[in-house]
Amino acid sequence: MSQSPRSAPDRSVSPKPKRRGVFRRLARGTLVLLAIVGIPFGLYVTWVSHQLPSVSRLGEENPERTNYMRLAISEGQLPENFAVTWLPLSSMSNALVCGVVKAEDTIFFQHRGFNYRQTLLAIHGRLNGRVVGHSTITMQLARNLFLGPEQTFERKLREILLTRDLEREVPKQRILQLYLNIMELGPGIWGVGQASQYYFQKQPAQLDAFEGTLLAAIAPAPRQPLEGPNRERARKKQASVLWRMFISGLLGPEQYQSLALRHQVLFQALEKGVSLQEALRIPTPADVQPPPVPFRVVTEEIPEERMLEESCGYRSELGYYTGPNPVPKF
Repeated sequence: MSQSPRSAPDRSVSPKPKRRGVFRRLARGTLVLLAIVGIPFGLYVTWVSHQLPSVSRLGEENPERTNYMRLAISEGQLPENFAVTWLPLSSMSNALVCGVVKAEDTIFFQHRGFNYRQTLLAIHGRLNGRVVGHSTITMQLARNLFLGPEQTFERKLREILLTRDLEREVPKQRILQLYLNIMELGPGIWGVGQASQYYFQKQPAQLDAFEGTLLAAIAPAPRQPLEGPNRERARKKQASVLWRMFISGLLGPEQYQSLALRHQVLFQALEKGVSLQEALRIPTPADVQPPPVPFRVVTEEIPEERMLEESCGYRSELGYYTGPNPVPKF
């Protein structure tokens, strides 16, 4: 008897759940989570935004004092009748203004309140145990005018929202003028007007690039004497800002060498314990050769009267750092 051929085994398996369904559920869950977190956070941001002071008046109005000044008055560090002496940008030398911009916020004229690259560098620095500044001039103005030194999430959120409002409603040069008039530059010294008189016995319009960059080097730690680590920090800061002004075309080669020599003489005197006021009066020795310019820089020199028009030489500096040029260490 012939046998019927054996039937092939049924190799079919039960269908697996489709990946599309998994992705849909995952996407749906993500949207639900975002809604749960995002809607309350959005309402919170809106509530905080409505509590903020209006900044539109700052386009023309000069406030008598900042919130930081009020704190200093309450702590007895300033007299109760202290008020800012306001100066227009036209009463400040462009070398002073651009020295501060180069030190504090080199892309000030290009950004809309935030330097995202510097913020990422600051986050990376913190993760590696280093403190890297990331606040723009506009952020510092918002903090000094309206906020305080406390480190809280709400204070940082207020700073971000105020920075956004300042950039929307106040012109760039006005923001710069406000900042230069209220920045702290020593114990009880606020604004470049007071600082120019205190350190150099000059008006701000008379300051040269050396004096302007020295004020910018003092600004990060204005209440600390120029001793020890703070002196070394200020030395590196001024040296790097003078270099950046040079590669931006704001200083010519001979002028840069002359100011670099003054810088060297000043900080050598400070290292020996000479006071800042006395060190500033030390003449530059005539028989000392200025330090050589270490790298060839091909940059068109920008006259001082055009420095602000040229965004403090931003394009020239950008071209230097994006090209095949070595960067000195200070």
